[in-house]
Amino acid sequence: MKRFEHPLHRLFRAAALARREVPRRMPRALQTRVLAAWRAGDDEHASGDERLLLVPLLHRALAWACLVALVALALGLFDSDRVSSDGAALINSPVTLNELP
Repeated sequence: MKRFEHPLHRLFRAAALARREVPRRMPRALQTRVLAAWRAGDDEHASGDERLLLVPLLHRALAWACLVALVALALGLFDSDRVSSDGAALINSPVTLNELP
């Protein structure tokens, strides 16, 4: 690794000394093309309209997830009467066993 360290530092120093020319503003031709494509809706990437197609699907998925959660909650509460009595007996079993003569 020592062998590559020296050329790497030389490269970093050269990059730091390089002159950077940053354009002040977007070229007029590019600006015109971008605005024309935006106004015409000829975007190559996913536009907002294409993303809106997923919204109804996500709403349905959220509704189904809420319904499943409510059913699970209701079944848990319905079945909790038997579990709580069995759970209480299980928790009290060491106390009951210690009270035996």
